[in-house]
Amino acid sequence: MRHRLFLIAAALFAWAAALTPLSAQQDATPSARAQLEAARLELGQIEAGLQNRHIGDGQLSGTRQRLETVLFSLRGIADEAGPRAEALRARLKELGPKPDDKAPAESAEVTADREEREKALKEADETVRLARRLVLQADQLIADIADKRRAAFTEHLFRRSSSLLSPGLWIDTISSLPNDAAAAMVIGRDALVRASDKLGVLGALALFAGSVVLILGAWLSRSIACRVVTARLKEPTSLALPLCALATAALGFGIPAATGFVIHQIAIGTAVLPPRLEPAFAGLLGGIAFIGLVKGLADGILAPDRPVWRILTLPNSEAERIVRLATTVASLLVVERLLEALYQAIAAALPLTLATRGSFVIVIALMLAREIRTFGRHAEQDEEVFGHYVVQGGSALALLRFAGWLSLVGAVGAALIGYMALASFLIDQIIWVGILAAFLVLLVRLVDAAIAGGLAPDGRVLLRLQSATGLSRRALQQAGVLFGGLARVFFGGLVVLLILAPWGVESGDLLFSVRSAVFGFTIGDVTISFAAVFSAVILFAIGIALTRALQRWLKTRFLPQTDMDAGLKNSVTTGLGYVGFLAAATVGLSSLGLSLDKVAIVAGALSVGIGFGLQSIVNNFVSGLILLWERPIRVGDLVTVGTDQGYVRRINVRSTEIDTFDRATVIVPNSNLVSGVVKNQMYSDRTGRVVIPLPLPREVDADRVVALLREAAQAHPDVLEDPSPRVLLKAIGGSSLDFELVCFVPEVETVARVTSDLNFAIWRRVREEGVLPPPPPRPEMGIEMIKEIRVRLAEGRATGSETA
Repeated sequence: MRHRLFLIAAALFAWAAALTPLSAQQDATPSARAQLEAARLELGQIEAGLQNRHIGDGQLSGTRQRLETVLFSLRGIADEAGPRAEALRARLKELGPKPDDKAPAESAEVTADREEREKALKEADETVRLARRLVLQADQLIADIADKRRAAFTEHLFRRSSSLLSPGLWIDTISSLPNDAAAAMVIGRDALVRASDKLGVLGALALFAGSVVLILGAWLSRSIACRVVTARLKEPTSLALPLCALATAALGFGIPAATGFVIHQIAIGTAVLPPRLEPAFAGLLGGIAFIGLVKGLADGILAPDRPVWRILTLPNSEAERIVRLATTVASLLVVERLLEALYQAIAAALPLTLATRGSFVIVIALMLAREIRTFGRHAEQDEEVFGHYVVQGGSALALLRFAGWLSLVGAVGAALIGYMALASFLIDQIIWVGILAAFLVLLVRLVDAAIAGGLAPDGRVLLRLQSATGLSRRALQQAGVLFGGLARVFFGGLVVLLILAPWGVESGDLLFSVRSAVFGFTIGDVTISFAAVFSAVILFAIGIALTRALQRWLKTRFLPQTDMDAGLKNSVTTGLGYVGFLAAATVGLSSLGLSLDKVAIVAGALSVGIGFGLQSIVNNFVSGLILLWERPIRVGDLVTVGTDQGYVRRINVRSTEIDTFDRATVIVPNSNLVSGVVKNQMYSDRTGRVVIPLPLPREVDADRVVALLREAAQAHPDVLEDPSPRVLLKAIGGSSLDFELVCFVPEVETVARVTSDLNFAIWRRVREEGVLPPPPPRPEMGIEMIKEIRVRLAEGRATGSETA
């Protein structure tokens, strides 16, 4: 008993001790108004700091992070205070309006309650308004920081220096070489003296030899590790190919990077390098890791010495050439960066840096241009041999070649006229985009292969998912395809962010732009500039491209896994195209600063022109929407419009395409299909009607003919039993009986074939059963009769001549 009382007392003491800091913490928690006041002061300090014209990019990035933290807190306060204010307003509304002087007075309790609620509502409304005002201020400061960073980036990128074609640049470079060489010798001697003082001559040599051994061992271990990965994966399956390529790239980068990190830490710990050479040494080690990454990525994708592990179908010679090119370009880029770091260490003259950078840009650009030209020539040869319709992705490859040529020409031109920063940036972007594109291809293939292998019909993963979720195999496969599409969107968006990162565009900037496009913003009058229009066009083009890609994915991957008919699939993809177009147009217009009310004004002005000049186009467009929604005509239906009959192939924005039986395409405006008369033989069902007329002589046995025709129809496998075939006696003529066989088939497309089969079958049965009476005998005309006719003709001519 005492033990239990002791336990209860201890529990009560612990509970009281726990409540004490909780209450103290609650009392110490600042109120919403205090948080808003602190945020207001911090935003004021940030806004004052942004007035400094010499603020750097690093400071701007740090300020943006502070703003995002403050903005997150402000939005939390606004989101919390808004519902509270609405709840207080609803409670105050329950009390009704305050009575006037003529009405009976309220009780003291009601009056006190009203005053308390009005005071609380006033404080909540003030909190909401202040929070929203500070949110707007923070958004504006974030936009200001983004503008400043873009302006600084643009100024650095388009800062002009001496041209490579200028003789003065090369004269200054040559004249400064002796001083720069002397400075390099001084730095070298200083490094040797420092190393000998710190480690001694033998220690320095041992450190250098150990570094060389570590680097060589890293490269050797990379090759061995790649072969081990290939041996472990054994067979080059669809899943093993991207896994092997990613493992090769990871080993190619990871082992040299880890080795370089160890060497760098040893160098820093022993302080053997002068401070001015540490950036160059770190750049050398990082450059070796970068070369390993590029070579590992190229080896993993192209596998020049292992053709069965090659992801891209290329000949061995081309694969080896591309791997050499990638490694050479990466090495040249590392050497150029290393030389710039050394120039900075020795405080070399600016002309030497400009000449070195421009020369490397020209050399790399020429190497890449040669490869693009070779690739384009091979594509043209393939097109001449196989035809442009056989070469897969020809338009996309042509677009990539055009973008590559444009970037290389821009880089060379910028270097020649003196924009060295722009030229170097373009070359860096080409290499960066190539690396990201390679990783994107590997990741997409890995996800597709994993989904295809995991959701195989006889796979263990699919069976386990079925038993765990209870879903059907078809539903799990559809979910897998949908997951693959989401993974593609995720990886594609990540690659886009990484491509835009060197341009000074952060993910926060993109999210801010998307948020502004959704909610709209108005800052005075709308200012439309070329940059804004160009950005709007780019955003619109990206939206259209994403819509087309999503439509293609739905049409080729997701919708085939569903039970929808062809017409509903076409309606889904076409409707998605309309929604994507409207979304892309909305984002493009929002980037110009046009909110929905201004768009409505412009649409109202355009309605006059629509009423006169665009009436038929709008009529066809609305009719197309009606066709997609009501679906009186679907893709694949057999229709008759006027004198034309055929299958509906596509329902477009303005017209509908119908393929006729003579392999022609009839383009019918959508308004004609909505307001005109259209015969759709597949609207309610796909059943077809077969009608075979059969006129026979009156001498035939009618009952026997009816039985014969019915048996012929019932014997055909495609004729439906319900409704059963019928034989009608349509008319009794003067010399014939007109019979008609009527039967039905499950598919209207088989009417012509079944009609032909039944005609053959009826003819054979009529002949075999002897239903038709024998034909009347024909007079035989022999040689003797011909002679008699000739004699009579001769006699007739003679009699005629005598009479004359």
